[in-house]
Amino acid sequence: PHVPAPVGPGYQVPFAARVKAEANLKDCQMFELHVLRGLPPREVARTLGVTTARVYLAKHRLSPLVKKRVAELEQAMTM
Repeated sequence: PHVPAPVGPGYQVPFAARVKAEANLKDCQMFELHVLRGLPPREVARTLGVTTARVYLAKHRLSPLVKKRVAELEQAMTM
């Protein structure tokens, strides 16, 4: 799902950049391809030269971080 970039004084850094700053690039690539674009884990693994288990691990690691950032955005938007 696409999350629009927040605007306002408290959001100088785009949403995606905030998540990427807390995770490694390869994990972000795997998360984007598998979770956001819907590619099967096997295809993501083959494309990026990693194991399928590594794709699932990236999803497991980044899902809570993305959920946390989305919750922060939602809370900021209601203020």
